[in-house]
Amino acid sequence: MIAGPLIDAAALAAARAAFPDYLAPGIVWPVYPEVAAHHGIAATPDRWRTSADRPNCTHFGLDAMIARTFAQLADQTANRDKIITMMGGAEKVALYAGR
Repeated sequence: MIAGPLIDAAALAAARAAFPDYLAPGIVWPVYPEVAAHHGIAATPDRWRTSADRPNCTHFGLDAMIARTFAQLADQTANRDKIITMMGGAEKVALYAGR
């Protein structure tokens, strides 16, 4: 068992500040207030962001995320049976869908 911290708070803060955040320009997924409260973390704006490293960085809300998701899934018709099996079968998929 460790008796105390291995590094003091000021040194830790300085080390973190000096280290580049390679994930910052990446894709952003929101953390909704209900989820944040459950986990004791801060909520974020309820918008997604594509990678800021891409030429066409885009911010979008829930409606667009749902539309984008269904557009991606529409391309997966050839894999439908495999996906259903991987999700636990048709009964589980129906359960996940709230049916």
